[in-house]
Amino acid sequence: MKFYYNSKEIEYMVVYSKRKTIAIHINRDKNVIVRAPIGIDKNKLKELVESKGNWIINKLDEVKHYKIHEKKYQNGELFLFLGKEYPLDIVVNNKINRPVVEIKDYSLKVTTNSNDKECIKSLIEYFYRHETLKIINARIKYYQKYFKIQPNNIRVKKQKTRWGSCSSLKNLNFNLKLSMAKISVIDYIVVHEMSHLIHLNHSKDFWNLVRSVLPNYEEEKKWLRSNESKLYLE
Repeated sequence: MKFYYNSKEIEYMVVYSKRKTIAIHINRDKNVIVRAPIGIDKNKLKELVESKGNWIINKLDEVKHYKIHEKKYQNGELFLFLGKEYPLDIVVNNKINRPVVEIKDYSLKVTTNSNDKECIKSLIEYFYRHETLKIINARIKYYQKYFKIQPNNIRVKKQKTRWGSCSSLKNLNFNLKLSMAKISVIDYIVVHEMSHLIHLNHSKDFWNLVRSVLPNYEEEKKWLRSNESKLYLE
């Protein structure tokens, strides 16, 4: 779908799901993605998206300045973990049976019997998936005292555009790359999604709940917006 704003053509894709609000996201590939509730009036949706034309144009301009470099999975390449950068250290050892990925000796160390890029990429992705799930579970356990409702399921998924989500069935999903961010930012995403267990929207009550748990959440939200272009594995 597309529309024109100040003579500029804006193309966007609509993703329908079981949600109550409309959200507009611009990813690092400069795609405009509109997330909308199933069954929403299409004319109403179109009108709302077009009313955000100025905001979309500004965000697209911001994305143009992102320095996006494809990961090469070579020694010395920097990877973020909990907000800190670690150089990749690949150690090929043909005698080992099981590869190991760990933060060790101030580096992201991968000990493996293969120097294949796709193999190393898969190992590192698994590392982030495992670490993210471990951290998320721990932080949810910590913040559970602020919420009367518990999530039914907690999952870590490979996602390009979302850091977290909460379904109407009280299932929480998190982006496997989340452990790249600072722990305080992870806490913000955790509290954000746990707040959706009570308010499945972004109403005033929702944000008041987030603020009651994390008074400085806006700082973490700002950090994530400023640094999300650095949090990638592709």
